[in-house]
Amino acid sequence: MFENYEQEEPKENKLAIFIPISVLLLPLIFFGAFQFLPGMRNDPPQTNHTIQTDETQLRRVDELCTSLPKPEKFEFIARTESASFNSSTVTYAYRSTRGAEEIMPAFLLWFNENGWNSIPNTSTFEKANQTIYISIANFENTFSEYYIYCTEKK
Repeated sequence: MFENYEQEEPKENKLAIFIPISVLLLPLIFFGAFQFLPGMRNDPPQTNHTIQTDETQLRRVDELCTSLPKPEKFEFIARTESASFNSSTVTYAYRSTRGAEEIMPAFLLWFNENGWNSIPNTSTFEKANQTIYISIANFENTFSEYYIYCTEKK
């Protein structure tokens, strides 16, 4: 008796369930899909001013980083850049067989001659809305890597 219940059910019962559900879901699907089509929403137009500003600022920060002295035996490794809503940063990585005691005096002289303020007990220098931080990683007394982070706040 129950084994054939599914087969014996009349088509009208299936349609009686399917039609009301379809009538309820169809408008939701139809009108919901239109909100993703361009021009169908009432959102304000978006402008792309921040990208242009970030590119200009990144270029300025890059020029700052490249204006720093390059001591002898400073081998370029990599360059990265990043921008956020409040700052832009360009990072240069260098490798050298010369230690920090030989390299840092060239940087310190440049910072002093160009009006940069040193933050005590750090390798961070500030001037207006710009910051330069120098990080040094030593590898088994064979070479050092220097990471120079140049940042400008908006």
